[in-house]
Amino acid sequence: MRRSSAWCNSRGEQPEEAVRQIEALEGPERDAFAHLLMGLATWMNADEARRPTLRNAKIVREIRDAAAELAAASKLDVRNLAFCEKVESYGWYKEFSRSQFKPKQQVILYAEVENFSALRIADDSFETELQGSYQIFDSRGSLVDERELPLDKEVCRNYRRDYFLTYLIYLPDGLSSGNYRLELTVEDKKGSAAHQERTPNRSEKKEDKLVAKSPSSASSYKGRKLGTGTIEFTIK
Repeated sequence: MRRSSAWCNSRGEQPEEAVRQIEALEGPERDAFAHLLMGLATWMNADEARRPTLRNAKIVREIRDAAAELAAASKLDVRNLAFCEKVESYGWYKEFSRSQFKPKQQVILYAEVENFSALRIADDSFETELQGSYQIFDSRGSLVDERELPLDKEVCRNYRRDYFLTYLIYLPDGLSSGNYRLELTVEDKKGSAAHQERTPNRSEKKEDKLVAKSPSSASSYKGRKLGTGTIEFTIK
C-alpha cells in the first residue's frame, strides 16, 4: 500500500490510519480504489509523460476498470425509459410522437440499464439476467395496474458495456381518460450474494502494451439489486 501512503500524505492524513481505512473497504470498492490509484500514479509518472497518448489510454482504462468494479456494488440505474413504435438496437429507437394513447393500445417499452452484473459461466461467456415488472398509477397516486414482465437472460462472449430492455405491452383496457405514470422496476438476478465469484481484473501492465482482461463478475451487493425508471403518459 506504498502508493496509498503517498497519496494520503498529500492530503495531510496519517498514513497508517488512511491505509487501514482503505484496507477496510469491501472487495469491489477496494479494487476500484486501487485502479484509481494506478491511474493517478500513471498520470504523474515522468516516464509515462514521454508518450502522452499511450499514457492517457492507460489512465482511461484504469478509470473504466474502477467504474466497472463499483458498478457491481451499486444499485441498478434505469435510464431513458420510453414508449416506442420501433426499436432497432441500443440507443436506436423511434418514440411515439406524442405520449397520448388509448386503452388496450400496444406499445414497446424501452429502457437502458447500467450497473448490471455479469456472471462468468465459461472462459468466453458472461451471463446477465434481469427481471422487469411495472406498476401504473393514476394522477392521484392510486395503483391501477401492475404486471411482471418476461425474464431477460442473455449470454455474451465479452463483458457487456451496454444493456437495453424492450417489452411489448398493452395498456390496460379499463383506463379512463387522464394522466398516468408507469414505474418500471428492474431486478438484477445475478447481482445477489449467491453469484459472488471473482474473475481476473480487466487490465494489466505488460511492456507498455494495453492487455485487456475480463472485469470482476462478482457482486457484493447486499439484498436485492434493483433500479427504477418512470414515464408519464395520457389516456384520451
